[in-house]
Amino acid sequence: MAQALRLVLLLLFQFAFQSATSNVCGRPVLDEHIQIKDLQRIFNPGKQLALMCERGYSPTDGARTIICRDSGSWSKTMFSCKPNYCPIPSPLLHGETIFTDRKYMSKLEYVCNEGYTLEGTDSTECLHNGRWNGSAPKCKPVTCGLPPIPKYAQLTYEMIFTDNPSVYGDVVSYQCLPPLALFGSKTATCTHQGVWSEPPVCRLVSCPPPPSISNGYMSASILTKHYFKETVRYDCDPDYTLEGVFEIECAQSGQWTSEPTCKAPCNVGVDRGRILYQGEKLWLQNLKDNRVFHKDMVSFYCMNKKDECGYAVPIQCIDGKLNIPECFEEPSVEVYKENSSSLPSEIKQC
Repeated sequence: MAQALRLVLLLLFQFAFQSATSNVCGRPVLDEHIQIKDLQRIFNPGKQLALMCERGYSPTDGARTIICRDSGSWSKTMFSCKPNYCPIPSPLLHGETIFTDRKYMSKLEYVCNEGYTLEGTDSTECLHNGRWNGSAPKCKPVTCGLPPIPKYAQLTYEMIFTDNPSVYGDVVSYQCLPPLALFGSKTATCTHQGVWSEPPVCRLVSCPPPPSISNGYMSASILTKHYFKETVRYDCDPDYTLEGVFEIECAQSGQWTSEPTCKAPCNVGVDRGRILYQGEKLWLQNLKDNRVFHKDMVSFYCMNKKDECGYAVPIQCIDGKLNIPECFEEPSVEVYKENSSSLPSEIKQC
């Protein structure tokens, strides 16, 4: 009898408890990054809870409170939280900022270009307040010591060397004083490793005796050796024309630069007639020595028999060769002396 009574009392208690708790609310299920301050587990109808965002997040539109309804469920809201964003980082001079996002807890890395070293932190994080943690680093150029000066060489540079070291990208130039010649690069550069690139070397260079030229002569006396940058001048015999440079130089290769040549004048080879030479019409008997110089232009007059007019045919003297035009006819002595006005050079021109 007592056991049956206990069973009845237990059922009554469970029914009473269910009746008492059927319209209360449990802890609300919230969207990601939304919080409530209240630590209770059970809330009576009418209880109102304030919603807030986790640290690093900001609220969007929507009701910021929810209420426990009589049905034991919480009211609905569109309230949500979005992450805070940090500003676009400023460009890193001589470097690069690497990141995929700018929202809260995102990270970015700093990398310097070749020849520069990072001064400061190599990474940072977007904080809860929308600011990047700390200040941006700087990319400082790699430094080199004083540039090396090879034996017998001297520096030529625009910068002024002081107590400050040379930095990445600085360039110095070298030169050697004759009779020494420079071998290798004419410049050295402060490299990204913090050392100067390989400087040149200065070596003594000599050339054999300068070559002689046909129909010409040189200004220098015959020596067994001539040294780098020494020069020799050439000239030609009378009536010969110098072609090429008049001065040659002992080059770094130990050989002379190309010497000139002396080109021969041309004998006209015709005794009677009139030519156009150096802008003037000349009777051949008045042409000095009956010759013209190398590369000179000479015009011979030919007859157009059909139209009875004359015309000039220009030709050029090339190293002693002057090819008279086939149309030119040398007049007889009689015509040349007695009737020169009938020559192609004297009649109407075509």
